[in-house]
Amino acid sequence: MLSALDRGGTGRTTLQELELLMVFATQAAVAIDASEAARQAFALLDRSADPDETALARLIGALEALEGDRSDAASRLVASLADLLA
Repeated sequence: MLSALDRGGTGRTTLQELELLMVFATQAAVAIDASEAARQAFALLDRSADPDETALARLIGALEALEGDRSDAASRLVASLADLLA
């Protein structure tokens, strides 16, 4: 068992225990860094979320979910809008 607080009766820590403690500390640091990076990424996405972009993303998702004749009609509609805007 590895413990940083209770080093046993001799008060000494073996090299193997120190290496294991170093590996654990490194993995913990990597996990903390990854968690912080993810938190910052989500915060950035939340700040940049333009309501118009969010509505557009919902529309795109709804169009992509259509099947069959409705999907074909949606494709024609999008093509007509592209022609109109060109």
